[in-house]
Amino acid sequence: MKTADEAARAVESLARAGVDHIKTEKRLAPELLNVIIKAAHKHGLPVAAVPPAFLDDASNAGLDCIEHFAELHRATSNKREEYYALYRDKTIDTMTVDENYAFFETMEIDQPYYKETLRIMARNKTFVCTNAAMFATFSPDFELADTSRRRFNTKAELAEVQKAIAEHERQKQNADYRGFAKSREKTYRNISDLQKAGVPLLTGTQLNPRSVGTPGAVLHDELQIFVQAGLSPFQALQAATVNPAKFMKREKDLGTIEEGKLADLVLLDSNPLDDIANIRRINAVVANGRLLTRDDLDGLLNKIAERAKE
Repeated sequence: MKTADEAARAVESLARAGVDHIKTEKRLAPELLNVIIKAAHKHGLPVAAVPPAFLDDASNAGLDCIEHFAELHRATSNKREEYYALYRDKTIDTMTVDENYAFFETMEIDQPYYKETLRIMARNKTFVCTNAAMFATFSPDFELADTSRRRFNTKAELAEVQKAIAEHERQKQNADYRGFAKSREKTYRNISDLQKAGVPLLTGTQLNPRSVGTPGAVLHDELQIFVQAGLSPFQALQAATVNPAKFMKREKDLGTIEEGKLADLVLLDSNPLDDIANIRRINAVVANGRLLTRDDLDGLLNKIAERAKE
């Protein structure tokens, strides 16, 4: 879309179709993002965006959520305008992934802008959705290391996993930025800074059919990263329960266990407040009021594993 009218019409069409939120991508001009935010809010729809720069302006314009998490560092860096220009001018299309990350490595946080942006986002209650578990920095710790997840992969998916493992090894040998302790520490710092500043967090996975990642397990990985970054298990769990409900404007129905709310629950064998890893010890699930016992869940997982072999 290139004009304000086109942007407004697109939102109107999606609202009529019954979507629950609007998401925009990096190439969108700031003025068109503002149009989309206003149009979406008229229909009560939250907006998530991937602005490669000008986070403070987007937050002040009413943006509900910032995607993806890596943008927080890049869009508050000393090279945020250069970064935005790569998308605006489509230069990014001619660059390799390695060239992208070589540029990302040169970015340093613009501390005054970063701190002011966090203050603005906290004031405006602009959510930030993370996806750190899918970063090349962290996936070797979880997704690539946990071979028990392989039974859910098709042959094509297993081939992609092997490619990801080989790519990780290549990055290690080349001392690639993605594998550096610097990248890990930066992610931890950003998560911790957001929490301390009062910016509401959402646990995200950036998982799609082309991703190397196991649905469900990747979310558990994300929660562990939150705790590794310094959040308490309770704070991490809020980012996966009550905060998403607030973002979707569904807190009357979802997010907490209360009389009158929808019965969507995960029942665990051990307390996740003692150890966030206990979120993986699932005893039963209540989905839309339907109880799924551990045997039921194992049966579903076995079916998925059998289908993967077909």
